[in-house]
Amino acid sequence: MYKSVHEYLDKHLGTNPSDTEIKQCKKAYWKWYRKQHRQKRVAKAKALNLTIPLELWNNLKVRASASGMDVYDFIKRHLKSGVESTLEMDRAITIQLMQCLEHIKDYMHGDISIETLHTALERIILKL
Repeated sequence: MYKSVHEYLDKHLGTNPSDTEIKQCKKAYWKWYRKQHRQKRVAKAKALNLTIPLELWNNLKVRASASGMDVYDFIKRHLKSGVESTLEMDRAITIQLMQCLEHIKDYMHGDISIETLHTALERIILKL
């Protein structure tokens, strides 16, 4: 990896290169640099092209500007928060299912009555 165009030129050009050789070498460097940059960008994230109605775009624009953001950052923030809230909901549901299993196990061992089990399961289901 080269740190600058000058490092690249020093490595690939001999002594007293012509102007044409320098231009060609610079062209080759920038071609190499863009390729490296593109590969790094692709490795970090995937691009998504999305077609949305103009009315929705304008609505997003208004909401984003009210939040002091551009549309892309506004969408990213809401997508991230949606994923986080989904994970929280999954955790809450898992905990409630574990509570259901505990109540059923207690009923099977004779520790609680069927009425107690029924009311406990109703409370858990209402939370969902």
